Amino acid sequence: MGTVAKSSITLVSISDAYSLSLTPNSCVIKADFDGSNPKLEHAYTIISAYCGDEKTPIEIDSSTIVKSNDNIEYQLIKVDSYRYRLSIISLPIDILQGYIEIPVLSGVSAGLTGRFTFSIVRESTMLDWIQDWESNKTTIGSSYVITPKIFVGKKIIGSHDSLEDVPGLTGVYIGPSENNGAGIYGYKDNKEIFHIDQTGGKIGGWDITSGGIQCEDGTLSIKSEGTISAQSEGIIHWSLNKDGSASFANGNVTMDVEGNASFKGTIETSGGSIAGWIIGADSIYNGTIGINSLKKFIAIANVASVQDIGNQLDWVKEYGGVAMYCISNTNYGLIGYKNNEKVFSAGSDNFIAGWNFNEKAIFSGIQTNSGFTTKSGDITISS
Repeated sequence: MGTVAKSSITLVSISDAYSLSLTPNSCVIKADFDGSNPKLEHAYTIISAYCGDEKTPIEIDSSTIVKSNDNIEYQLIKVDSYRYRLSIISLPIDILQGYIEIPVLSGVSAGLTGRFTFSIVRESTMLDWIQDWESNKTTIGSSYVITPKIFVGKKIIGSHDSLEDVPGLTGVYIGPSENNGAGIYGYKDNKEIFHIDQTGGKIGGWDITSGGIQCEDGTLSIKSEGTISAQSEGIIHWSLNKDGSASFANGNVTMDVEGNASFKGTIETSGGSIAGWIIGADSIYNGTIGINSLKKFIAIANVASVQDIGNQLDWVKEYGGVAMYCISNTNYGLIGYKNNEKVFSAGSDNFIAGWNFNEKAIFSGIQTNSGFTTKSGDITISS
C-alpha cells in the first residue's frame, strides 16, 4: 500500500510601504506691508514617518535641509526617536513664498523627503507709499504728492472796523487737528460747514459716527445697520427697522414683520375700508347692510349696495328689509317692510299682521285710557 502525503503553503503579503508625514505641510505667515516683522509663532511643522497600512511609527534621522532661499533661517529639533520639529525663525523681506525640503533617513528605508511650504501675506492699514513717508516733509513722487497740511480755497481780507464783518477763509483744509488727529474741514466765511476726522464728522447739521448719522441734537438718527428713528429724553418716538417692523406714537402703535398692527389709542377716519366694510362719514356699510352712528340705526335692505345716505326707513321702505333704530326714548324699535308696506314694528310703535300690541294687550283699533278699544268693529285681547 502506498502513502500519499499532502502539504500546503500559506502566502502572507508583507507591506513595506513607508510614508513621511508633515503636520501641517504648509503655513501662511503674516507680515507688514514691506515684508518686515513676519509672525512666525505658528511657522513650524512636526515630521514623522510610518510603515505599512497600519501606520506604525518608525525611527528617523535628519541632518540636512534644502531651502528655496539661502537667507531663510530655520531650527530643527529632535523631539524623540520618531519625531522632529522644524521651525522657521527668520525670513528675508523680499520673498512672498518658499519651502524647506527635509530628507529623512531611517534604518528600514533608504530615505524619504518631505517639503514644508509657506506663503507671506503682507498686511497694511495704509498705502505702502504712505507708510514709507517721513511725516514732517512734503514728498512728491512720480504719481503722488504727500504733505502734512494742505488748503484749497481763498482768503478775503477786509478793511471793516469789526473783524466779524470780514468774510475771511472759504475753502477746504486737510491735515492735523488740534487734538493730534487729522481730517478734512470745510469753511465758508471763517465758519466750519463740515468736517470728517478721527472723532467722526458733521455735514449739513448731521453728525457722522461709525454707526450712522444723526441730527445735531440727536433726536433723529439713521443707523448704518438699517434703522431710522426719532428719539428724545430716552423715549423712541418712532422707528423704522431693517427687518420691516416699525413703531410710532412713542411705541403706542407697532407693526411686526408680518404686517400685524397694535394700537393703544383710538382710530378716527371718514373714509377707506376695513374687513370688507366701506367706511363713510357717519357709517360703515357692506352690500345690503349698513350701520349709521349719527342717525342711530342698523339696516338690512334688499338692495344691491347700501349707500352712505338716507335713514333707516328710506332703505327698508323702498327695497324691503329690516331696520333696528333708536332715535330717542320715544322713537325706537325694530321695523320690517315689504313692497313699501310695514310688515311689523316693535318698540315705541308695536304692530304685526294688522294688530297693535303693548305690554298688556293685543288689539285692533285705538285704545282708550281704560286700556280697551271702544269703536265698533275693534277688538282687544288682554291678559
